[in-house]
Amino acid sequence: MRKFLKYMLFWFADFLRLPIIYLKIRRPTATIALYHGISPEINNGGIFNYRKKFVNPKNFKSQLIWLKRNYKIISLSALIELHQSKKRLTENILALTFDDGYENIYKHAFPILKELELPATVFIATDLVDEQKPLWVDRLEYAISNTNLKSLTMEINGAIRNLPTDNHRNKCKTDIAIRKYLKNIDNEKKENLLIEIENQLGERLIGDFGASPYKGLTWEQIQEMSKNGIGFAPHTKSHPILSKLPAEKISSEIIESYNLCEQKIGRILKIFAYPNGQKEDFNEEIIEILKREGFIAALTTIPGTIKPGLNPYSLPRFSLDESDNLIFFRITISGIRNYMQLIRDTLSIKSMDPGEFFNKDTDSYLSEYYKETPEGFSFRERKRLTLDILKNVQGKKILDIGSGPGIIIEELLNRGAKITAIDIAPNMIELLKRRFKHGDLVAKTGNIEDIDSPSDYYDYLTALGVLEYLETDEKALLEIKRVLKKDGEAIISFPNYFSPWRIWNKILMATIGLPWGLFKNLSGKNTHPIKHREYTKKQIKEILEQAGLETEEITGYNFKLAPLPFDRLFPQLTIKLADKLKNLADSKLNWLATAYLVRVKNF
Repeated sequence: MRKFLKYMLFWFADFLRLPIIYLKIRRPTATIALYHGISPEINNGGIFNYRKKFVNPKNFKSQLIWLKRNYKIISLSALIELHQSKKRLTENILALTFDDGYENIYKHAFPILKELELPATVFIATDLVDEQKPLWVDRLEYAISNTNLKSLTMEINGAIRNLPTDNHRNKCKTDIAIRKYLKNIDNEKKENLLIEIENQLGERLIGDFGASPYKGLTWEQIQEMSKNGIGFAPHTKSHPILSKLPAEKISSEIIESYNLCEQKIGRILKIFAYPNGQKEDFNEEIIEILKREGFIAALTTIPGTIKPGLNPYSLPRFSLDESDNLIFFRITISGIRNYMQLIRDTLSIKSMDPGEFFNKDTDSYLSEYYKETPEGFSFRERKRLTLDILKNVQGKKILDIGSGPGIIIEELLNRGAKITAIDIAPNMIELLKRRFKHGDLVAKTGNIEDIDSPSDYYDYLTALGVLEYLETDEKALLEIKRVLKKDGEAIISFPNYFSPWRIWNKILMATIGLPWGLFKNLSGKNTHPIKHREYTKKQIKEILEQAGLETEEITGYNFKLAPLPFDRLFPQLTIKLADKLKNLADSKLNWLATAYLVRVKNF
């Protein structure tokens, strides 16, 4: 739904010719376009190019023709020279760049660039070219794409995960999950894991490299291109995330890449492109190394135009990955897409940080549990269902995550449980300690993504109203699995995406959300509820399975059907209706509830 709405918004903006109008009315600006490769689609049933980093040759030519009509296209070195001169631009200028150094640039982009007489710059990951060694991201995508196996088993963050590879959707999700993990580990460990994955899946890109779109340029091809208006510059040797490396490895990746390019090509630009190129992927230490080695500029993948006075070592580029569609292309490269995001960020409702909110509103949060409001009823229903599951807990070790003021603590202590309660809000823990003084209770500040407890320790674990406030679930669920004993159980709550009440809220906020957000932002007020995520039943089962947890039971709770604002205007009626419908908790109609309580086993 969100993708469809985004497409319709982009289509409408393009229909109104906003990209062209915007380019004509704004102050003349410098822009750098980023491509990775140009390749026809390969329909082999796998996931080749599912991230759309390779643009179709026909679309690439159409894009260049459009750019040529609306920009003065110059070389990257000329653009940076103009930026450093601080001269006021009289027209929109643009430089074309390609990262990594794929052979498909020579096969499919170079002929079009020559035909249209356009300059471009290619940043080379020299291991891809000199050693004809595939980039690690391509090895991973190839192995997952071509395997006939139904799943892949590997260790991620200390937990064994079973990742499905049985269909296109699952292959994409598995590739995303593993790629995210591999980006954040050192090269040696990454290489060992890649070999393990390739061996397990029975597919290795190196065996099919010569004929694949992932193949690197040859030095002969580079020399030919260099004589015909194409510039070249270093992009490291092995394409690591530089900010994850020690200083000496950063230097060797940059310097050896540059020296080899200079040796093989002769003319080489003293401009660098950061691998991955996001804010967290480079830092002042890396910039100082570049300055010391005589580089005059460095490019990121952060979207934006090049404004006067901008640091030359963090120049933005518009990435044209996922812009094979010409509408997306025009909206992206013109800056309209970036501008839309800026408007959205300005007008959207700003939520408080969860830890900050819960730490600030400790007392009011406790009192909310006992109020005769729809929210209070929801809290009490969740408590009732949780305690129904945790009946026989005499002598059992229970970890209560997001314990807050200790809503379920008293009953569990009375049943003889040994409880560890953690919460990210120190004030919540202090309140809990004041409320309960008991030898079988340990209360401390803690984080679900880094639980300060030994592995295989707890018989039961509760996480009520916790996961939805995280950016992602993966780390938290792996920690839950780690601290639970084998066959231990967790009780986790999830907001229900398809709840009629939540759907109505989405429609309402889509209608009035922007003006409401503008009012709140201008008045300097933050809002509650805190920004949170919602889940479908299918998503819940998938993320639990990926973490090595088995879904035993999904129960619906809080059948709040009265839409906003009627639930606020008639709270007693809303509660009465929700109470009548609570018998649907375990039925096929439990999707009517605003949230799910999920019983999980660690297998």
